[in-house]
Amino acid sequence: MKGMWSRLRERKLFQWAAAYLAVALAAMELLGMVGDSFGWPAAVGRSVVVLAAFGFLVVVVLAWYHGERGRQRVSPGEMVAVGALAVAAALTVRVVGPGAAAEAQPPAGLFPETAGATRLGILPFDNLSPSGDEDAYLAAALREEITTQVMKVGALAVVRSDSRFRSVASFPLAAMADSLRVRYLLGGSVLRDGDLVRVTVWIADAVEGQEVWREAFDGEFSAQSLVDIQTSVAFGVARELEASLAPSEVSRISRRYTFDDDAYDLYLRGVEISARGAAQFWPQVSEVMEGVVTLDSLFAPAWSLLALAYVSQGNFFLMPAEEAFPLAEAAVARALALDESLAHAHVAKGHIHFAWDRDWEAAAREVDRALELSPTSDQAYYLQAFIEQGRGNFDTALQAARRMVELAPVGGAQIRFSARMHHIARRYEEALGLFRRSMIHSPEARGVHLYLALTHEQLGMTREAAEDLRDFAMADPRFRDRADLLTDRYTAEGMAGVWRLWLEWMGAQDDPRPSEMAIPHARLAQADSAVFWLEQGAEARDSWLLQLNDPLWDPVRSHPGFSRLQENRGRPASAGAEEGRRD
Repeated sequence: MKGMWSRLRERKLFQWAAAYLAVALAAMELLGMVGDSFGWPAAVGRSVVVLAAFGFLVVVVLAWYHGERGRQRVSPGEMVAVGALAVAAALTVRVVGPGAAAEAQPPAGLFPETAGATRLGILPFDNLSPSGDEDAYLAAALREEITTQVMKVGALAVVRSDSRFRSVASFPLAAMADSLRVRYLLGGSVLRDGDLVRVTVWIADAVEGQEVWREAFDGEFSAQSLVDIQTSVAFGVARELEASLAPSEVSRISRRYTFDDDAYDLYLRGVEISARGAAQFWPQVSEVMEGVVTLDSLFAPAWSLLALAYVSQGNFFLMPAEEAFPLAEAAVARALALDESLAHAHVAKGHIHFAWDRDWEAAAREVDRALELSPTSDQAYYLQAFIEQGRGNFDTALQAARRMVELAPVGGAQIRFSARMHHIARRYEEALGLFRRSMIHSPEARGVHLYLALTHEQLGMTREAAEDLRDFAMADPRFRDRADLLTDRYTAEGMAGVWRLWLEWMGAQDDPRPSEMAIPHARLAQADSAVFWLEQGAEARDSWLLQLNDPLWDPVRSHPGFSRLQENRGRPASAGAEEGRRD
């Protein structure tokens, strides 16, 4: 035994092994970052791990034969050993590599509402119009409208991609399918030439690595023709993927909402703006949709999108809540009076019940109806998760959040929201990983830095929390020029000093958002002040009042005023008293 130990030391086997592991780990970390950025399939990562493991064995063989000075000759035994390892590695990669991964479907039970459904990823459409950017809205909007139509097919589970997959040439089918966890991909292009439009749509089978359907649909640039094209595409997709259609689904897909060409063109422009996904675009969406319903007051989907735009402005403090939500109520009532089967309208009505009325039972009923009409609505699962975390049903909230991400696995906003749900459920490590993943898909989202700060603080990673708040401030024009003071304050006074400085900045604003004041007071355990601002937030329907189960409030949770807010679901005390009298 002593002789073997001496021989291992002479041949520097441990040094070789340590050096290899250091280089391999660094290489895998780098490949992981690159793979996430470019959407490489998970199979690539699995293959790299397998090769690295076999490579370690090869290094051991090489060290045994070459580690000792003067033993650089390649022997027959060495050649046999390395060759055998190479064959084993190739066979293993073949088993776990891209070919097998392309067929992967979600684990059983993870997404029960779509068990047995064919998962279809819908890619961005290319704009081939000679006018270039002038007609770019048309390709984006028609893709959204076709997605909405295909989502009405209950036998299909529609999965959204993002703009990274715009070029099929840059991303092989297998890579895109693996990232979206689908077998089939739908893509297309839109070409407008004057008053004529051609929409080309194709479906590819990622397992077979080839197209299974391609068809061009020609028509005039008119409301009737464009809707006819969308209907034909939806029926064609169902036919090619052998998805059965219920009579009610056929009726909903075939429905016409407007014959006004100007109204429909304006509507498509609003759809494209809303698809950008950022909060700052909602005022523009509502302005456009107000124009649409002025041109055609019977256009139900326009009323539905208008309602959602008002809800979003109320939630994001882009419009006073007391103005936004009554407008949303009127718009959604109009939409549902015209067509009760609009899933998006039920989602909007659910948001009104949840955020304005604080009637979570009524909100849950609207979610159930939306999912009945559109089982793969990621927006409905978003609202369901929000409702359930408010009720304290964290497991149910996490399940809904995961289903939402299953429907938009590369959606930065969806992943970020799932991270919030994990944070509120006190699953901090998982939340941290999801936040980081969301930043890959939507690096422009500044709100993630505040959420990261709160999660890092819960994990005791206070320096990282201070750096997150600095990054959050860097993205805000109000504080950008002094953001570095936050990390300076951390060095001098720790996290308490950071929150005191943050509170000083918020308090200096002319009209601070109540939650902007309540959060630092809570982190400093200043219960009376935190509850005062939360009560102001209840009057203003601040959306942070929908997240009272967040652990950030733990230092003030025992305050009687906080308990009242929880009992009233974040409503003003007067509203809770009135409801109590009605009951």
